[in-house]
Formats: sequence, C-alpha cells, structure tokens
Amino acid sequence: MSKKQRDCVTCGGPVGYRDRQHCCRCWRRMTEQAAKAVCPSCGKDRVLQEDTDR
Repeated sequence: MSKKQRDCVTCGGPVGYRDRQHCCRCWRRMTEQAAKAVCPSCGKDRVLQEDTDR
C-alpha cells in the first residue's frame, strides 16, 4: 500500500497516487460508469473489447 498523498475530491478517502485526485474506489467506479455509458454520437451501448480493454 502506498502512502497517503491527499484526500479524494469525491469521498474524502486517502489517495495514494500522485497524479490522481480520486481514491481507488472512486477511480474504479468512474471507469466502470464510463464503460457502461452510451455513445454520444449514435446512442448505442458501448462495447468493451477484450484484447484492448477499450
């Protein structure tokens, strides 16, 4: 586990990475929500490809 660098801007939890403003839980939640969001141009569900994780 890394040392606490700052507090999370969302929940106030400890952030251990220098380049992040969110804790691990908020970071994971935000990336999952982005993967589940619909495409803004066509309105279809986004597809996560296994080989690229995009």
